[in-house]
Amino acid sequence: MGWLLATGIFFAALAFWYHPNGLSDIPESTVPMVGIEQGSSQCAYPASIETPVPPLYPLIGAGIMATTGLGTSIIPDYHFVGSACTRAAVPRTASDSDLPLVLLGAACWPLLLGGFVALMGVAGKGRSRWELLGLCLVAAIPALASTVIRYLHPEDMLAMGLILLACAAAIRSRWLAAGVCIGLACCAKQFAILPAVPLLIAAPRRMRLRFVIGAVATAGVILIPSAVLMGHGMLVALRGAYATPANTGTLVGRLRLHGTILVLVARVLPLVAAGVISLWAHSRLRSAICQPEPLVGLVAVSLVMRLVFEVNLYAYYFLGTAVALIALDVIVGRIRLETLCWIVVATAFFPPQFDPLVLVGNAHPLLVQAIVVLPGVALVGLPVYRMCRAVPKVHRRDDYRLRGAMVVGGE
Repeated sequence: MGWLLATGIFFAALAFWYHPNGLSDIPESTVPMVGIEQGSSQCAYPASIETPVPPLYPLIGAGIMATTGLGTSIIPDYHFVGSACTRAAVPRTASDSDLPLVLLGAACWPLLLGGFVALMGVAGKGRSRWELLGLCLVAAIPALASTVIRYLHPEDMLAMGLILLACAAAIRSRWLAAGVCIGLACCAKQFAILPAVPLLIAAPRRMRLRFVIGAVATAGVILIPSAVLMGHGMLVALRGAYATPANTGTLVGRLRLHGTILVLVARVLPLVAAGVISLWAHSRLRSAICQPEPLVGLVAVSLVMRLVFEVNLYAYYFLGTAVALIALDVIVGRIRLETLCWIVVATAFFPPQFDPLVLVGNAHPLLVQAIVVLPGVALVGLPVYRMCRAVPKVHRRDDYRLRGAMVVGGE
């Protein structure tokens, strides 16, 4: 019943934010999906459509479309064929509504729900009021609605569900399964490589190879055949080059970097930052780093690095950090007011619709990034710091007790 309630809240949020024909970025995930469903795989990633969407969601969406017929009305607008991959001249047979695309994107919700439930189960919060509260909060996050309401990027929802499953598998010491989930997540959206860093560092030394093999093999099984069938365009999309423009409103965008240097700062530096923080946490926590609280905390830290170093900020970019924050709070057993306030503030500046503070964001983008991102960094970073700082004190206390017992015993 709790899962059904959360699902109802999710669709209620979609209905609240939905605006007919109000979607942006439709071709980025829809053109590959239609190309696959129509058997035009070589034109799934035409040069005229600049898309950073990896192939996993288009494959899933194409399967749903072929099985159920949902979304067939949009095929004429997004079907490319021929050696030059030009738009197909197919007569329209239905309305221009984008509602089928919303429903196709919403099909990723069960995986996000399942990932959260699996994580709560291994953290000792499964089938409890805490799980219900966490699910309802996740379902109501406006950033989640924005993945299918304003910016059609349901692959972010898909990737986040797989990341939560990877965390659940890692906590259970099933590192091969964790690698498989991360490999799938990277085939859904590139930012999934960020949580792969703390998971790799947290893995016991003898299990790291399993984790890497699971991730690389899974990604290879999906990406290699996709590259053969879909051609060079899929590899360009996988690199995410179209998602890394220069001279945008964020701090990194304002540095006026270009080419390789921009990619290093915007894409590689977040991985390095997540790795350094995870290594420091590992040096303090040792094997305890695989416990639910520190592991989910480090995954949240890695996800917030995306907001720090991004060249753009859109509403759906906040999904990963918001979900990780709620998961961390539920695992700890206390929903922080600060977490809820952060989600509200992020929504005010980056809403799925209506843009109440759009003028402020356009006039002062760096100020808005600081207002939204810095508190997010503090919210995910402080719990991890406190966990790491508390461990040496516990060790010293236990050591003193042991020495006292030895003295009393005459040793």
